[in-house]
Amino acid sequence: MNENDSNEILLTDGVCYDGKPDLSPDGAKIIYIQILCSGGGTGQIWSMNTYGSGKVNSTDNNAENRGPRWLPDGTQIAYDADNTIWLMNFDGSGKSQIISQHGRTPSWSKGGNKIAFWSNRDGASNQEIYVMDVDGSNQVNISNFGGNDATPQWSPVDDKIVFRSSRFGGTEIMIMDTDGSNQSRLTTSSNASDPTWSPDGTKIVYADDPAGLNIYIYVMNADGTNQTRLTTESELNFTPDWGP
Repeated sequence: MNENDSNEILLTDGVCYDGKPDLSPDGAKIIYIQILCSGGGTGQIWSMNTYGSGKVNSTDNNAENRGPRWLPDGTQIAYDADNTIWLMNFDGSGKSQIISQHGRTPSWSKGGNKIAFWSNRDGASNQEIYVMDVDGSNQVNISNFGGNDATPQWSPVDDKIVFRSSRFGGTEIMIMDTDGSNQSRLTTSSNASDPTWSPDGTKIVYADDPAGLNIYIYVMNADGTNQTRLTTESELNFTPDWGP
């Protein structure tokens, strides 16, 4: 859809679940997750052209594949499979594992030389956000809070990471510097999730259910001001991604 909720177009018609889309840096391709009702219900990473043609299963394995994200130059995709983090080319070739355990939903730095991710290596109820080099080395816990912090998204222009946190009782959107400093809360609804940056880094689009009834797509400034609902349907709207 457009930013003002106009021209909404259905791109997929999966039986159970199609979600977690990420547009390529040139706007020509989309990668996303598809979960089938049969075959054990594993998630596969699919790719398609921006308006839904040319769908291809890029992973095609027996693993639970999630969280695909484009490298800023569009040459590679980072994703997690069964709690490990991998890299691959758009067509599924060139797969290489960079974390062998405890790694989820990778997000590239603006320069493509670092990856943020979340891990439960510190305990099932203590998800933390880490940053590492692209080869998996130098893994550093940057959130350092005894609760669940997850789904980091690295700003495309600044040294900031936005993420989801449960440290306030529900789930809220927070922001911090890439070294973990200056952590601050952006939302206060107890039901906010799925934050993603605008290409210029000035806004954040996310999912929220402030009334506890329906999940809508919202947008706000990067400092949390001017929170505005975009979608109007009384349905469940999840995992927005902002095109270039």
